[in-house]
Amino acid sequence: MPWFRRKKVSLTILVGLALVALLALTQSGVAILAILRFGTSFNEIADRNLPALIAASQLLELSHTLVGTAPEIALASTQVRRQVVTDQLNDRTAAVARTVARVGETGGNPAQVADLKRELDIVVTNLKGLDEFVRQRIDANNALEGIVSRLPDLAGRVRKLADAATIGEPDGEPRPNSIISAPDRTRLIEWSAAALECITLMLTAPVANNTSRLERVKTGLKALVERMSNVHAQLPQALQSRIGGMHDEIAQFSVGSASLAEARREQIETDAATQTALRLIQRTSATFEASVSAISRATQQEVARRSAYVNEAVSSSSLLSIVASLLCLAAVIAIFAYVQRAVITRLNHLQRYMLAQVEGRPAAIATTGEDEISEMGRATAFFVTELKKREEALAAAKGTAEAARDAAERAGSEAAAARVDVERTREVLQTVLDSMSEGIVLFDKDLRLKFINHELVTVQRYPTAVTRPGASIYDMLRFQAERGDFGPAEDVDQLVRERAALILKTGGTRYERPTASGRFVEFSFKPLDGGGLLALARIIWAMSRASLRSLLLTCADSAALMCRVSTQIIGNFSQFAK
Repeated sequence: MPWFRRKKVSLTILVGLALVALLALTQSGVAILAILRFGTSFNEIADRNLPALIAASQLLELSHTLVGTAPEIALASTQVRRQVVTDQLNDRTAAVARTVARVGETGGNPAQVADLKRELDIVVTNLKGLDEFVRQRIDANNALEGIVSRLPDLAGRVRKLADAATIGEPDGEPRPNSIISAPDRTRLIEWSAAALECITLMLTAPVANNTSRLERVKTGLKALVERMSNVHAQLPQALQSRIGGMHDEIAQFSVGSASLAEARREQIETDAATQTALRLIQRTSATFEASVSAISRATQQEVARRSAYVNEAVSSSSLLSIVASLLCLAAVIAIFAYVQRAVITRLNHLQRYMLAQVEGRPAAIATTGEDEISEMGRATAFFVTELKKREEALAAAKGTAEAARDAAERAGSEAAAARVDVERTREVLQTVLDSMSEGIVLFDKDLRLKFINHELVTVQRYPTAVTRPGASIYDMLRFQAERGDFGPAEDVDQLVRERAALILKTGGTRYERPTASGRFVEFSFKPLDGGGLLALARIIWAMSRASLRSLLLTCADSAALMCRVSTQIIGNFSQFAK
């Protein structure tokens, strides 16, 4: 392709630079991609994996704390201590529930989280069941201790009663006037013996460590209470009233719903239930902690996998960046070698050829080839040849230019003389106009002032700003409107437009009005054929209507004459300007 051969060097360099740019863009793209992948992975670790790992660690720690609450509940000996531990259990349960929810929010396995919640509910239910057993056990202990603490006093009262029944006088002889008969005394002693035996048997109930032994104790207590009741029924009413309180207490502590045996039975049963609950809690807690550990291990594995992915991405990106950098460096070196051989060396030859031509020494230049440097060599040779021709042509043109310069100087002198003549003509024309008794003013086609005589300036009392050549007719009308020559006006702009329309009316116009100088003046306006406007002002003193009409006709003739004169003058100026 001829075009490609003529642009071989530039296209080769362009392709090399494009390759370098492509490699640089590739390297930048790899770096940006690596940064994006690293940022995405880091954000995922920071926003999801790390919070999940922290939540899993906290959950593992809280699960141990929650499971450790079970022994504390089991060892509680009072209701106050049990309530304190229960409050701690509620707080720990709420903390664990919040942590489990956070694990679910941070991307935990939904199935594992659901199993963990279910196992947490089981553990919490078992702990609350253990708390209920411990509460019942403490109530049973308190009831048992209350009954046992009252038995010694009750036994002392029964023994005192028995002593009073068996001992008469202090010397041991019964009193003849005793109010208790011998049969009643015997029955009272029999009741006292049964009561003491019942109290003694009740004192053995706390050491019964199983329900079978406790049932034998209850059977014995029931028999003793029945014997006491039979004896009690045979006593007179006075003795029944005297021992009724002790009899009821012993019966209540022995066989009643709040008896010592019932308290001991509830104590044995709650102890067994507590141990069973502890074993159940131990198994469910182990399952719960295993689930927590599984979630923690899964989170750690996810963090490790994400970290390995980040390391792999960074390593691969670094490798690709190094390869792209090496390729870019190789391309730069190749371009430099090509430019050095195909461009710089040949340009140095061309420089030496041009220097030899300037110094007048003979030199040769290679013009073979189809690339840009060859074209530059051929262009340089052609330039040197043409330069010699141009020097010869320049010498010939120099004489022609000097002759043209002389002609231009002569033309300038003639133009200056013509401008002097025009200015002189203008001064003469202005003198003629100023010597007229009527006022006269001439505007060009753009309605800008060309001539105005002294009479009209005096009559209208115009300032210098509106009588200089080039002033607009609208400036004159605005000055007069603002001064009040046309009467009072609320809108000056509207009045100026109306007056301008009046004087520019096709066919001309004529009117009379007083002026600022106190004179009554007739104004005549006539548009010119070549564009422009001629205005005449004639001062009118006291005249009749006929004289005024004659005067107006004369003014019209004068205006026509002045129009022709002005047209001729404008024509002369136009020809001179051309």
